Amino acid sequence: LGTIRGVMRPFIMFARAGGPLLAGALFDITHDYNAAFTIFTAMYLIGGLVMLFAPPPRLPALAGKEAA
Repeated sequence: LGTIRGVMRPFIMFARAGGPLLAGALFDITHDYNAAFTIFTAMYLIGGLVMLFAPPPRLPALAGKEAA
């Protein structure tokens, strides 16, 4: 869990900082939030598909390989 959080933290921080800026910029350009909602929804769907098709994690090999 720590490795997953450590890898994902920069992306989460970028999304939290950049999301409102992107939505505001799109609103200034189009005078509507539909473009921002469409982009954010597409990004969530793509992320869901990536998680759906990601391979399951593998357990690390035991160093001593204890006898069963």
